[in-house]
Amino acid sequence: MIWGRSIGDKVHLILSGEYFQADGIEGYPARDWFNSWAAISNPDPAGPREIIVPNAHSRIYTYGGMITGGPLQGIQFGGNGAPIPFTDGRYVTSTTQSGGSGIDPGADVYILPEQERANAFAYLKYDATPTTTLYAQGLYGHSVTGFETVPSLFAPPWLATIYSDNAFLPAAVRAAMLAAGVNSFPFGRLASDDDLGASFVTNTNDMVSLTAGFESKLQVILVNGYYQYGRNTAALHYDHAARIDRLYRALDAVIDPGSGNFVCRSTLSFPGDGCVPLNAFGQGAPSPEAVAWITSDAAEQHQVVEQHILEVTAQGTPFSTWAGEVTLMTGAGYRLETLDNTPRTAPPGLLQEVVLPAELAGYRGLPRDYEYSTGLLERTGVRPSVAIEGDYDVWEVFGETTVPLYSRAPAARGLDLNLAIRYADYAGSGGIIAWKTGLEWQVVDDLKIRWTRSRDVRAGTLAEPHYRFPRRLSIPPCAEAKRLN
Repeated sequence: MIWGRSIGDKVHLILSGEYFQADGIEGYPARDWFNSWAAISNPDPAGPREIIVPNAHSRIYTYGGMITGGPLQGIQFGGNGAPIPFTDGRYVTSTTQSGGSGIDPGADVYILPEQERANAFAYLKYDATPTTTLYAQGLYGHSVTGFETVPSLFAPPWLATIYSDNAFLPAAVRAAMLAAGVNSFPFGRLASDDDLGASFVTNTNDMVSLTAGFESKLQVILVNGYYQYGRNTAALHYDHAARIDRLYRALDAVIDPGSGNFVCRSTLSFPGDGCVPLNAFGQGAPSPEAVAWITSDAAEQHQVVEQHILEVTAQGTPFSTWAGEVTLMTGAGYRLETLDNTPRTAPPGLLQEVVLPAELAGYRGLPRDYEYSTGLLERTGVRPSVAIEGDYDVWEVFGETTVPLYSRAPAARGLDLNLAIRYADYAGSGGIIAWKTGLEWQVVDDLKIRWTRSRDVRAGTLAEPHYRFPRRLSIPPCAEAKRLN
């Protein structure tokens, strides 16, 4: 929607607005044309490095879980956790195959996320005098996208370990382990939507920009000036993300020798720790109670960026040479940018926790890569180490001129000299000069030759860690071993 009108002879107003909403498009399997084509490594060393195959499946995890190493490798868990053979496909690599058993992990991704966006714009201009115009404008933008994020995953380097005394382990598999003389096996599993795979991420952005300025003509000089304030608030919001400190602890489930109940091993060492044992054998096997205990409440990475800009410029043709008018432009400006990036969790105390080694919490099987991790929520960016607060500003003055050296005709340019210089004083790096010199030769109407030489610089942004000034990282001290509640 766009609307505008004049209010009297001196005031002009323009308004506009837009709204858009679209549902997400999720998954490929229901589409009859989809056949899981993918490029995989060629198992034949005499052939090309990669081949394009249909029905590409993973060999390192399934929705119900599978044994990925040792003498029992190749057993997967079907309905109700029943052990069944994992069937090889036609083309087989260490991680992928074409055909056979397994799943295509890319089949259930969102093709397009859920989307919502809206914006509004207002512009007001006032002709104060015949040579001076004042204006103000406002811009607001809002956008939301949502999609399912990467679900909970046991895969290298985060493979789970299942031990022979696991309370939920099928008896046939336990007997096979005893016969093979093994006490544990590596376990690969990708959570499905009906258990630990319903994690959802929402990315929300709200932007406000307000500008006020003027334009005035003083004889042959045009003067412009404006002030602008901008603010962008972004929130990356996660729901139903698995807590690493609880996921592997719940997986190490045993039978309480006193009561005969299924419990977490950690509960035997620390009674009342609240752990709910997790059955991961078979798609949809985890109980709602275990899923509720393992997954987090809402968490998000919240970021606010603010910007203030003030600039004044003057341009015109103050004098002429034998070849034509000399164009001159000069100005000065100031810019301040601030950043506040903070993680938020519910409860807030999660940000003070780290993933302790399994032996300190009374269980087994936590991958080494997770030990002492401050990222408590699986596959999210919410962690204390990304809490950043800082700002920088820059002052600058600049000027540029174009001087005609000769003209081909009274109204046509021929050879022009272009000169420019800019001095900027950055809070993070100090003052620096950038410059440019060049020649433009309009040989004929259809041919122009340009030569330039310059020294160019670019300011660092708030997204570049080496430039933040001042910079404050919120990093918790190394946690001491303690009882988990």
